[in-house]
Formats: sequence, structure tokens, C-alpha cells
Amino acid sequence: MLRNYQENDEGKINQLFYEVFKTNRSIAEWQWKFSHPTNHRSLISVYEEGGEIIGHAALLIFEGQIESRPVLFGERVDVMVHPGHQGKGMYKKVIHHLMQQCEEHNIDLVYGYPAPKAKDLFIRYMDGKEITYVPRLLKVLSPGKLIMSRFGFLQKASLIFNGVDKVISNKRRSLPDALSVTQIDHADIRFDEIWEEGRKDHSILLTRNASFINWRYISHPSREYEVYIVENQSAAIGYIVLKKEIMDKGNETMELIHVIDLFFSDRGQNRKDMSNALHHITKRADLVSTWSLPNTAQDQLFKKSAFIRVSSPMPLVGKTMNKELDDSFIYNSANWYVSQGDVDSY
Repeated sequence: MLRNYQENDEGKINQLFYEVFKTNRSIAEWQWKFSHPTNHRSLISVYEEGGEIIGHAALLIFEGQIESRPVLFGERVDVMVHPGHQGKGMYKKVIHHLMQQCEEHNIDLVYGYPAPKAKDLFIRYMDGKEITYVPRLLKVLSPGKLIMSRFGFLQKASLIFNGVDKVISNKRRSLPDALSVTQIDHADIRFDEIWEEGRKDHSILLTRNASFINWRYISHPSREYEVYIVENQSAAIGYIVLKKEIMDKGNETMELIHVIDLFFSDRGQNRKDMSNALHHITKRADLVSTWSLPNTAQDQLFKKSAFIRVSSPMPLVGKTMNKELDDSFIYNSANWYVSQGDVDSY
């Protein structure tokens, strides 16, 4: 039976999640993801049989903007069918049921970052279109350690490679006196001000105000993020969100920092100040990774900061639901601003 989500379905949904993805998800994380207070109620379609949920598709609903126009975005997530029931057309049924909910709730644009097979199904069953593949950028701060991690026989020359890394580290610039970078544990009105100024530089993006930051990063029940606010002498100019990872590579242990989100108003020397701030809070890492679409101020910042493109791992797929939207504008990747924080799995 196809139906909408009902209260107390979450335990059965999480069981299906485990059967499909082999990942245990707590009720607390489900509640964080689907019941958070900063967006409209999530849309969830399920297929129930014999008291079990064996099919599922959901949209997280976010406020955002398209050319300064307020819109509702629906992020397609957790489309899944129990392995024992695949090949019966259930995937198509739950997707179509979800799309009916989209129409009923006046969703303007559905989007997602699906895996390759799911991308094909998104396009087939939701009439979606591939917008782009989001580039991944990387900055190497410890080239000597990276080389030794890849080529173990060079460990005999570790003094040389460690010396190279030390020289590079000693040359790293300090934070200008007029700039402050502060780690915070609650986003306040300053983040709303950053959003109101920064959104003027972009055409298509999710709302990134204080409520969003508090929900998405600070209140996450299972992942640890570091949220920083960047201020000059007169105002808050931007924020940066980091997630740290320790990697064991051969005989080397390396710290990788993911720049999960970075947002600012591209006015005056703000871009330069944000570059200095990013350098300051990542300078002790060995590697720094991020996502960035071309043609944005963020992308120019990363490139000026010695990030290089290493891959394009994640497809962005969309489907316009509002007939008043210009498809040629929506499906042009140059109009989008995205970050890793837009994807529920990071």
C-alpha cells in the first residue's frame, strides 16, 4: 500500500535504511534530518506491506531563492526499496507518489545529488535533468608527507621531506590584525546579516541564515563540525564550516580538513579577508578539500588560495515543478551556488 508518512514510521524506515545501505541510523539522527524546525515539513512516501515498510522516498524542503525570488526547494533523499522486493516496479511507484506530494505542497524545484544508478532513475522517473558534476578541489599543505604516504620506500629520506614541509609551514602568513576569526557554538543575528548580503551575489541557492546553520551543523546528533564567523573592524563578512578527518596512509597519519560550507558577501576586500581566514584555520592540516562550482566568488577564492581541481565526483540533478521558472536558467550550472553542506551525507 502506498501512503504518506505516519507518526512512528521512523523505526521501520530506519530498518529499511539498514537493509538497503547497511548503515545503522539512530532515531535521533532521523528526527534531526526529517523533523528539524528550520524548514517546511519533509515529504515522505512509503510502500507498506505486511506491516513492514519496503519502499521509501523523501524530500527535505528548504527555503531558498532563484534570482532573488523566494522559492521552495525539495532535496530528494533516501529513495530505497528492500532488496527482497526490487525489480517489481516499486521504485517507480514511490517516486510518482512523492511527486504528487510535491505538486500538492507547491514545491518549486526538486533537486538531488544521487549516486550514478540513482541519477539515471531520477532522470527516468522524475523527468529530471543533469545540471552538472560538482568539482572537488584539493590543497596540499604537507607535500612531503603526502609523497611518503604514497611511496613507502621514500621513508629513508623522511628528514628531507619533513624538512620541506617545515619550510612551507614557516612561510605561512599570519592573520591580519584587522580581522578576527571566532569559532562559535550558536549562530546569531550576525549570520542572518551575512546571508542577506551574500545572497545578492548568487542566483540559485538554499537560504543560509542563522536557523539553517544551527540546524544543519551545530545541532547534528552524530557529526562534529567547526563553525567560524569572520569579522573585520566594521562587520561580520562571512562564515566557514569545517569537518576534520584523520587518515592513515601507509606509514603516515594525515589530517584532512573538509571545507563543508563557506559563504560571504563579495564586497571590497572581503574575498581576500575570507582567504586569509580560511588559511588561518586550516594551516595546521596536511590536506584541505572542498567543493566549488565555477563562476562563483568562492571558486575564485579557492583558486587564489592554491586549491586545484582533482575530480568531479557528485552529480547535481534537478526538476522544475513551477511552470513560471525558466528551465534554461535552472539547468545552467553557472547560476548555482552549492557546497558539501547541501548534501545530507556530509
